[in-house]
Amino acid sequence: MCSLEPLLWCFDNMYGDFPGSGLFTTTCPEAAVNHDAYVLVSGAALMLYWLLMIDVSIFSMRVSAFSLVCFQVLVEFWLYLLGLLFLIIAFATSLSALKHEIPAVKGIDAAALTLLRVSINLYSAEKFSELEASVWVFMVSCVFLVLASMFLLNLLVAQVSEAYAGIVADMYGYARLNRAAVTVSVIKAISPKRWNCFLSSLGFEQPLEFNEGDIGLAGGIAIMEPASVNPTSVDRIKRYGGTTSSEKPWPEEPEALTDEDKFLRLEKLIMRMGSRRSRRHRGGSNASSQSDNDSQNEPDSTVSQQQTE
Repeated sequence: MCSLEPLLWCFDNMYGDFPGSGLFTTTCPEAAVNHDAYVLVSGAALMLYWLLMIDVSIFSMRVSAFSLVCFQVLVEFWLYLLGLLFLIIAFATSLSALKHEIPAVKGIDAAALTLLRVSINLYSAEKFSELEASVWVFMVSCVFLVLASMFLLNLLVAQVSEAYAGIVADMYGYARLNRAAVTVSVIKAISPKRWNCFLSSLGFEQPLEFNEGDIGLAGGIAIMEPASVNPTSVDRIKRYGGTTSSEKPWPEEPEALTDEDKFLRLEKLIMRMGSRRSRRHRGGSNASSQSDNDSQNEPDSTVSQQQTE
């Protein structure tokens, strides 16, 4: 693109005898030779520039997720175009093989162009009436219109809907991955000195404070927020007592109890309470029967004492 720049071609002839001459002119005869190529390359360069601007969408997760969904669904649109191209070539060759004198479908190239205009609704009704001169041409054109405008278009809508339903559940996850990829590519372009200064300013070597007086680990960034924003009834920080030596194995975490384990524990507890209650009932009945026997034995002893006297 720089080799076709009109300003460079007119640098030696800015004040010549031509319309628009002057400082930094771009209308000299030397630049007019490459004008068409420069316009084409400039248009392609601007399109690529705006495609690169899509990376700016990473600053908003919603916009980034939307752009990723568009690119994912775009695959279905390319399949639709491929199917449409196949139909156009197939029916164009068929129309060119028929015997007729209609200029709009005379030859493969003319027939393909006509069918393309029909498929995108650029073929007027007045011109479509010219196809009625031949019954077979009109019938083949009607079949193409039904397949291209009804079948393929409805199939495209169904495919796009299905693809969107499968992607929308994970679009925010894909957006975060895209943000990470763009961030890594930007970090590679930063000089090591500037990157080290940025890391030192973050203070990763300072331990973080989970709560007031609760000093935790280093290597993170603390963000303050009101306590009422995310209330938690269970401490999410796992704490283990003992030595902090890296040579010691990590403490085994207690296995999480399932619903079946909870029901088994409840059943054992109920059986244990029932056994205790039965033991107490047996102990109470034994004590009452023993007291009854003692009361019956007391009169007999008094009678024997009187006889002895």
